[in-house]
Amino acid sequence: MPDKAEQLLSQDASDVNQKVEALPEAVLIRSARDGMRRGMAREKRRLLSFGLSAVVAAAAAIVIFLSNLPTSEQNTSYHAEQPAIMNQQQLDAYLPALELMPILPAPLEHSLIQPIWQSMDADGLRVEVTGGFSDGRKVFILYSVQNNSDVELITSYTSLDLGIGNKVSTTGVLLQHANSMFIAPGEKNHFVYAANLDSSIDYTSEASFKLLFIGTSDLAMYSSSTKYRKAVDIQFSLDPQQLSDQVHTLHTDRTIKVHDQEIHIRQVQYTPLNTYVDIEYDVNNSQHVFSWLAPELKLTNGDRTADLSYRASTPTENSRATLIFENTPYDPNASLILKTTGINALDKDDMELVLDLKQQVMKAPDTSLTFSPTDHNAEPGTIVLQQTNQHDPSLGNFKPMILADSYTDAAGNTHQQSIKYTSGSTNLSEYAYDLGVDALNYPQPLTLTIEQYWNPITDEQTVELN
Repeated sequence: MPDKAEQLLSQDASDVNQKVEALPEAVLIRSARDGMRRGMAREKRRLLSFGLSAVVAAAAAIVIFLSNLPTSEQNTSYHAEQPAIMNQQQLDAYLPALELMPILPAPLEHSLIQPIWQSMDADGLRVEVTGGFSDGRKVFILYSVQNNSDVELITSYTSLDLGIGNKVSTTGVLLQHANSMFIAPGEKNHFVYAANLDSSIDYTSEASFKLLFIGTSDLAMYSSSTKYRKAVDIQFSLDPQQLSDQVHTLHTDRTIKVHDQEIHIRQVQYTPLNTYVDIEYDVNNSQHVFSWLAPELKLTNGDRTADLSYRASTPTENSRATLIFENTPYDPNASLILKTTGINALDKDDMELVLDLKQQVMKAPDTSLTFSPTDHNAEPGTIVLQQTNQHDPSLGNFKPMILADSYTDAAGNTHQQSIKYTSGSTNLSEYAYDLGVDALNYPQPLTLTIEQYWNPITDEQTVELN
């Protein structure tokens, strides 16, 4: 199993920054650790994505544990006064992580970072929040962890509140390490946390940053006991609207039709960090759109033309999503053109995977998904699926299949499932799901909801936004 899961962790950041929270906590950690031991050079600075919606191995223990976190008010905490702008030496430790963030300009202007220098000691850890910054759409936190315990640790969960009750979404959270995701006894590692902000929420500068760590031994990873976990909740001030005077919004209200699917382009927002294109899929569309294929954004003013590099997109939620391009100065006189090669989408009637485990029969959106011809020593209740990939790199990054955390049997009863591992190569992806030891005895067939699937549909379209 670790051989399979570690391959996911070695993919490019843009391939895994949406919903790696489907991986159980223990699998994520174990595969990462085994990958390091096997000398995976690309792992050294790899992007992880965490999310609370996962069915993690010790979910109950985590929920209980997080409700009783030590805070910087209850433990020894320190605030060191520093200059208003971080200097190069202070920033150097974070540069490897910052440079590999796919949603940041390079180089990053020092003046954008708010110095914080809030630290706390708790449970054998010293956590220091060095600085942070936000453009109102995304928030970034630079912090270090000194491990003064006698066991190797890894971050298994992060959470941020900006004001009482204003929890920042865990969907699409990125956590990048500067040197290693593992924190050995006596070592100090540096991290950069990034998350999406909801423009409809009135965030404040009162930040509460929760971190949960777990030991990397097999006993620790598969135990629900809190004795193998360490957690902190550190409070500090971080203004989410620090760059508001440098943000410009162009209200577009244009519509583009791709493969007969209407997509409304609501606005374009220019910030010092990125250029955001907010889109909304029409509720009457016949297909569910997961992502765009190789989107492009072009600015033209006279003889000057700028093609803004596509960086990422946010997961579709409530029919809304955001395309993220490189930052550029706002030019009210420039014409703006948005182009796509097509969409990655499924008919809404095909958003289910129906399995009969006894008959080994499957109803899938297409013929690319089948039961694996070998069981890979699968445990009872575990199914292994494989998907052939017809992937054209010019269409952008391949999107792995993601299934909902629960499924129903033929009698309408709901059960939980979790992904055990996923692996991929150029031509083949493989997924193992734990449906529960009694899954074979449930009334067949079983129906699982598809949340993401790779089904590229090429249809090149262009729309002028102003």
